[in-house]
Amino acid sequence: MRRYFRAARALYEMQFQMKRPAAILKMKPNSYGLKSRSTFDALAALVSPLRGHQVLDDWTGLEIGLFEEAYGRFGKDFYAIAEQLPRKTVKDTIAFYYIWKKHGSCAKTRDDGNLSDDFLPEPEPNVSSETLKLMDRLRKRQIYIQDYLDAARAMYAPQPAYASHHKRQKISEFGLQRVPSFQQGLKGLSPLRVPAVLDMWTPFEIRVFEVAIECYGKDFTRIAEVIGSKSSGDVIAFYYVWKNDSHYQVVKNRWERKDEGRTPKKTLADSKANCS
Repeated sequence: MRRYFRAARALYEMQFQMKRPAAILKMKPNSYGLKSRSTFDALAALVSPLRGHQVLDDWTGLEIGLFEEAYGRFGKDFYAIAEQLPRKTVKDTIAFYYIWKKHGSCAKTRDDGNLSDDFLPEPEPNVSSETLKLMDRLRKRQIYIQDYLDAARAMYAPQPAYASHHKRQKISEFGLQRVPSFQQGLKGLSPLRVPAVLDMWTPFEIRVFEVAIECYGKDFTRIAEVIGSKSSGDVIAFYYVWKNDSHYQVVKNRWERKDEGRTPKKTLADSKANCS
């Protein structure tokens, strides 16, 4: 679980560093009325309508696990895959497929051990420094996406019930994916599976929660208003799961430093009054 939280955080930490959102806020009024380059600015940038929407923003770890399980069963029959995902359309499934194809299970290595051609190649010597910085940023972005998909797979991928050395083939190769007798339910949708709090949280919602709780503390009602798609009960339930992550201690230390900064310092007149 800690690996999953860390991977979800990395997706948005690079995109919204503390200094970068100040440029975004110049294009719109600072609705929080606070100084720039603060944690509040990072939160405003995350929930800003000017932020570019990402495909992974809407996909939970459970949905990624269901997609991979359905893809292994139905192949590129995106209609059949979308039927297994209650909150996803065929368009959503296709859009995610191309992200997953590049960074997920389909991202393979060459025989020499290097990354596949889907990853950025090494730049030429005469490339400008600005281009090098951009390529380095894109390369890190690719690595973070792959790490997140790997973490989601580690949490939600169905475990095989037995080890078999027999060669397995997809039923889609025989055109039998629509035959009812071959349509076994996905393990992730089994009624015997115990639901978890993380099942309904996307990486974007997780990151908004982490930044919002640093801004507002344990004001869960206000945090739920910032997230928009979660109730106060959902936020509280998630808080007690997230509290076990090491990042909670980081946020707690920042709370303590803020409280120390708000404590009024005693003046010379106050000291004399106390002595008298």
